[in-house]
Amino acid sequence: MSEKEETPHPGHHETRSGQGDEAGAQAHEESEVIWHDDDDDDDDDPPMAPHRKEGRGCFLTLLIVSAIPVVFFLITFTGGDFLTYIYMRNWVTDHALVSRMPILYKPDQARSVVKTLDAFYDAGRKGKIPATEVISVSSEFKELLSYPGSIRPESLSDLVSHARAVMEQYHVADPGLPVGPSGK
Repeated sequence: MSEKEETPHPGHHETRSGQGDEAGAQAHEESEVIWHDDDDDDDDDPPMAPHRKEGRGCFLTLLIVSAIPVVFFLITFTGGDFLTYIYMRNWVTDHALVSRMPILYKPDQARSVVKTLDAFYDAGRKGKIPATEVISVSSEFKELLSYPGSIRPESLSDLVSHARAVMEQYHVADPGLPVGPSGK
């Protein structure tokens, strides 16, 4: 073969590795015809991927955090007493008192104390006992729980006797309730 045959012609493109693939793909893209229907109203359609709504989580967090004080004030002004009674009955007597009950108390003695205090706070919530009396017993209760360790039996007996005396004074004492923690 002569040198003439080996030299490329000016109109002929020599494909070398790497360049031919690129040139072929480019030529293929140019030759591909995309048909558009002029009657379609698809030009207004959103893109395939949804638009990211950045800051949405932060906005929701701020909304929730700002709503908490509003809800708190509504509850305080409309039903604050109700929540106080529920708190004292369900959390203070049923959890705090039971966890700090005197060690010497038997389970039935502990149940009678809780039952008496629950009845006291239920009567207060229903308005059968004045709020001043409920505050007096609650203050005594708070002082009783303010000391570390288990509660002294005589202090708890005094608290239950005070609550029972208030209930009897306002005629809301259940005859089935025990007088004191001893179950008498």
